[in-house]
Amino acid sequence: MQGGDFMLATNILLSGNNYTKVALLFQFMNIGIVAPGTFYAIQNAYCVDAVKEFWEEKRNVVIDRLRHKDNVVALADGRMDSPGQSQKPVASLYSYIQLWSTMEQETMDIISVLTVDKRQTDRKSVDMEKVAFIKTFDSLMSELDIKEIVTDAHVQIAALMHPERGRYKDRGVIHSLDVWHAAKNLTKKLHASIWRGVLHHVCGEHEWALGRCLHEPLDHDTLRKEVILPGSPAHEALSQIVLNKRWLKDLEKFLSFRYKRVYRKKSQRYSVHTVRTKKDYNYIPQLQAKLDRGTPKEEESKARGPTEPRSSPRNCAPTYRRVGSVTNLQRTGHVLSNLKEMIQKDKWLN
Repeated sequence: MQGGDFMLATNILLSGNNYTKVALLFQFMNIGIVAPGTFYAIQNAYCVDAVKEFWEEKRNVVIDRLRHKDNVVALADGRMDSPGQSQKPVASLYSYIQLWSTMEQETMDIISVLTVDKRQTDRKSVDMEKVAFIKTFDSLMSELDIKEIVTDAHVQIAALMHPERGRYKDRGVIHSLDVWHAAKNLTKKLHASIWRGVLHHVCGEHEWALGRCLHEPLDHDTLRKEVILPGSPAHEALSQIVLNKRWLKDLEKFLSFRYKRVYRKKSQRYSVHTVRTKKDYNYIPQLQAKLDRGTPKEEESKARGPTEPRSSPRNCAPTYRRVGSVTNLQRTGHVLSNLKEMIQKDKWLN
């Protein structure tokens, strides 16, 4: 096995790239690349177990640090893999996979990653998120002092965390909902914060039997604006939104949401935004070194005997792999030489 072949195959996986797209790029550049079978063989023999072991090591460090922390807040969410996203060769069997991730709120460390296959739920895709939550919650409760868990407004999860009838009613864990999921739908329908009072406010009624508006006294121009008539089609449509039973039932679960906001000088108001942190990938050198040292699979094969002595990265050949009658380096040199001649003909260079 050539050193370049091994490094290319492993780093395609580590960088999150797709082999097919990288192979197409190399094809356009007229550069040789490892065959698909070799790529997947390297991935299976050296990468999969090493990446899992590396993840467990990093996760154990995070869990050990959080064991001494009180009131851990866990943020959990899942992603469903669809047939269009799946890269499995048999899409009918692997078309539904639930990836469930959990993060600690303050440190923003990933504390759990779980994958649930549709076949684990008797091929009932609607139960996949529930199963993923149960496995994650049971595992984290045995390791950390979880006081609050934040999820989306999934009906089955809400039933599990119901304070009176839920499966985890005796755990004393607060179940909150991620306001982002609700805001995506709600902001399209209603831009207000006082729910029931909105129905009075839009009709020009700012004090009523059970409450009042919390805004400052309105000026004369505002009071002259047209209002919605009670019982009108517009008022009825707004009532269906504001008085939605499911929304009112879950409203209190959105009260403890965390967010970051930025003041915009141009609009003279605050706006909620997503904080993006530039990735430094500082763990990649450690993971590369771990792959180069070999995996438990390699050690087991050594114990059985030298069945594939050339498959180890320690046996990297000192020469370039040949493709046809020329080496990869020579082929690349021909490409660059031809490109230089084309540029000179077009007088792009002096």
